[in-house]
Amino acid sequence: MKYLYLLFALTIVSCQKQPEKKVPTIDYINPVLIEDDLKNWLRISSAKRLEISDSLIFGAIKQIELNESSVFFLEEGVNLSILIFDLLGNFQSQLSKLGTGPGEYTQLDFFFLSTSKLFIYDRSQNKIVSYALDDFSDFEEFKLDDYYVGGVGQLESDKIFLISDSDLEERIQKGYVFSNSEFSNIRYNPQPSGYTEGFLPQSISQTDDTTFVIQPFSDKIFLVQGDSLFLKKEINFGSMKIPSEARSFYEAEEFWEILDGGNYYFAATNLLTKNDMVSFNFYNRTIDNLNMALIEKGQSYRFSIDSRLAEIFLKPICVRDGDYQTVLLPGEYDEELIEVLNLTDVNYEKPIWVSYSIGK
Repeated sequence: MKYLYLLFALTIVSCQKQPEKKVPTIDYINPVLIEDDLKNWLRISSAKRLEISDSLIFGAIKQIELNESSVFFLEEGVNLSILIFDLLGNFQSQLSKLGTGPGEYTQLDFFFLSTSKLFIYDRSQNKIVSYALDDFSDFEEFKLDDYYVGGVGQLESDKIFLISDSDLEERIQKGYVFSNSEFSNIRYNPQPSGYTEGFLPQSISQTDDTTFVIQPFSDKIFLVQGDSLFLKKEINFGSMKIPSEARSFYEAEEFWEILDGGNYYFAATNLLTKNDMVSFNFYNRTIDNLNMALIEKGQSYRFSIDSRLAEIFLKPICVRDGDYQTVLLPGEYDEELIEVLNLTDVNYEKPIWVSYSIGK
């Protein structure tokens, strides 16, 4: 046991390369609650109609990834598949291989990309399947020893970053995992159970060659680079910061007891830095009260999710390519919203892919 904890401590020091000097902070203290029309704060970068045939039913979108030529949507509402479009919104192909045979999946928990491949993770069969992007019939399966809750690819040298909730020891899980694309060289960075149990896909933000992960409940922001983590900043919630004991909770009941003891901001996700603006989601006091934070020109703002428009734009699917990314399904938008998106040629039966940010 002593050896294990020593190994854990040494891993944290060596892999996260925490500097000796004080960590820079993103100060989010005493934010102003914004109650005016959210339309005044939306900054739409692009809105593209997704051209799909009438025979292809498009359900709820769980994940969005991009590369230099395409956008990929994990659609779990109807087909449990990955739909691929070019960057103008034109349909290209669909990965749909439900089953228990070779190259098939029964769950599609998450996916990630490398230079030439698309990887899916099936937790029920505990395997990763990689498919060649130009031909999904060309695939390779990898049976795994550990379980995962999320991950991202397209890192330096095609490295892959994964988050494992497999137990290493009581209250410690395998945590942050770096692997090559053949899963033949895997390195673990063990973490207290609270950090992995609290992980959400939106904990990872990625823009081009920059990948950040926010550590749940510690509010630390790490740069994922190569096969290492570098501590870059920490979100400072001031008096609303959750107590440090929340970082290593083992049973969910322990965490609820901490929340019942006071009013806290916690579990930041969807970190977006753009020009002189920083924004992110966070929970306000309870897990039922998700808010959006904005820090612009030294001023902090808080947006509550209390309207249909806020529900759509203050809960983005992810941060990719320097913007928030979401998809509006038919029935989720009307003429008023189309005007906000500055679209002219509209087919209300088609989904709309939107890239945007929040700012004055």
